[in-house]
Amino acid sequence: MTIKVGDIVEYAGVRQRVMGIYRDGTVSLSKQGLFTFQPLKALTLVESVQLPVIKAGDMITVKELPMGEVWFTYLKTIHHALYEVNHNKPMVVEEVLNDDMFGPRALVRIDDIIFGFYLYCVEKVNNYDMV
Repeated sequence: MTIKVGDIVEYAGVRQRVMGIYRDGTVSLSKQGLFTFQPLKALTLVESVQLPVIKAGDMITVKELPMGEVWFTYLKTIHHALYEVNHNKPMVVEEVLNDDMFGPRALVRIDDIIFGFYLYCVEKVNNYDMV
């Protein structure tokens, strides 16, 4: 099975999330530091994350993430905005972008600013009725 961004792997005896996969065959891991890269072939897959199928117009909520993953998952320029996210409030997906290194992102608007959330960080809201 192929390892992808968002999967839980074991590296050096520690279970952690794959945060990025690079063209040179290295990865960034959630418990290894921001600019520390490990060889993809040295990882053991523990849990393959199932990404939701999301398209523009879908409703999603953003999951609460461990702070160690937040620094990798979101650009520093929007890190402060995570404190403003209501994890129970559904948001409309404006667009879905695919990134070769970090996987697909759902773009949502929060207070007139567009933010991108990686798909393993969101949950699709099914059968949502707007009142």
